[in-house]
Amino acid sequence: MNPGLARRFENLLHQWAGQWFPGSRQGELMRALQRSAERAGFGSNLEGFLTELEIRPDERLRDLVIHEILVNETYFFRDVGLWEGLEQEILPEILRRQAKTRNLRIWSAGCSTGEEPYSLAMLLCALVPRIQDWTLHLLATDLSEKALERARMAVYGKRALRELDRKRWGSWFETSGSTVRLTDSIRQMVHFKRQNLSHEDFPDPLTNRMDLILCRNVLIYLDRELVERVITRFGECLRPQGWLVLAPTEVPLDPPEGLRLTRLANGTVLLRRLPSGTSAAPSLTTRRAARAQASRPLPLPLPPPVQAPVLPAPVPPIAPLPPAPPPPAPDPTDLLAQARLAADRGDLVSALARATECVEAAPVSASGWLVLALVQEEMELLQDALDSLRRALYLDSGLAAGHLQMARIQGRLGEAGVMRSLANFHKSTEGVPSQALLPEGAGMTVGEARHLADILERTWSRTGALS
Repeated sequence: MNPGLARRFENLLHQWAGQWFPGSRQGELMRALQRSAERAGFGSNLEGFLTELEIRPDERLRDLVIHEILVNETYFFRDVGLWEGLEQEILPEILRRQAKTRNLRIWSAGCSTGEEPYSLAMLLCALVPRIQDWTLHLLATDLSEKALERARMAVYGKRALRELDRKRWGSWFETSGSTVRLTDSIRQMVHFKRQNLSHEDFPDPLTNRMDLILCRNVLIYLDRELVERVITRFGECLRPQGWLVLAPTEVPLDPPEGLRLTRLANGTVLLRRLPSGTSAAPSLTTRRAARAQASRPLPLPLPPPVQAPVLPAPVPPIAPLPPAPPPPAPDPTDLLAQARLAADRGDLVSALARATECVEAAPVSASGWLVLALVQEEMELLQDALDSLRRALYLDSGLAAGHLQMARIQGRLGEAGVMRSLANFHKSTEGVPSQALLPEGAGMTVGEARHLADILERTWSRTGALS
């Protein structure tokens, strides 16, 4: 590890996103730097990559770096105890308080790929049979644009569902092979927006007067002064008696003025904004006193007794459908044809699901990996598309369409290797008549493909980038 490079990279990340890197995260820091440099086309030239970021900060490069350093590990209904508290105490209390205006405002800050806000949307549908009669503002924000893109797609694999009660929530998902997609009725309840907690000033019209804010496992990565400022701002965003949910390790023993520690019946400790006209409880005098106090049971005020919300009678839970007979093994050829048809009509989510099923059923299908890469490129999942292309070309190094697509994506990402991929394309089509159809080329002739390759080569030589 080069300490000088690590410090420079850490300084950049602190300026951009308030990220904090104790000694235990230094290895993570350098791995993120190496991955970012490779994906940006700098290879092992970390010095050159850092200089580029410092002298000519480019939004695309900045996004790439930020996505590499953020921890996007999450899943539906993460932390069972918290979700029990939300369902049994917090949301019923909020719904009762807002029953007259039927106005509900919730914010998931640091939402990653969307599992948390979508879990909230499903829970609200369970608690309020006619949630459409309410004015609901369910905001979800994150720093990573790539994470937000995936959140908006709402397509998930098995890991995101590992704590999901299928009997209760399964009706909100449409299964498609090895992936699931949330129904449109849930997806449309959430508004996603990019936000940098370390830079942007809030409350603002989108984030003020919140009934509930969740920001879990985000503050542990920020520097201490920024954490205090963000929590204070969260408090200012809340309505009187609004709730702030942090991860257990992020809850301050000495909360900012206007917020108080509150313990739920199951022991979960949260923050709550004081009612209007209530003076703040005296703060702890020193951190040492806080640690001494923590050795005994915390004298946390209990919330007022939660009365049953004045809501329409809940709809009885839908009985699960009987299990369907196991489907026949998928036919990779049929799946590939379905993927192509879905892509042709613009249904990229279905095309992605079918192509994924195809390569899972036939992992040695170079055509399957190529079609998957084409769909991923169309969805702007460029790194995923490169990975799929590498698999396709490993299986069939003479796949000219794959070499041409590889050059195009490498150029869009500004990565090295464009000219090498174009050379491989020309080698693969050497001696083939121009009027012949390009294999896997979607009707393109070899002559048309050569013309496209010439355009890519001239553009790359002139500008060093492909739009």
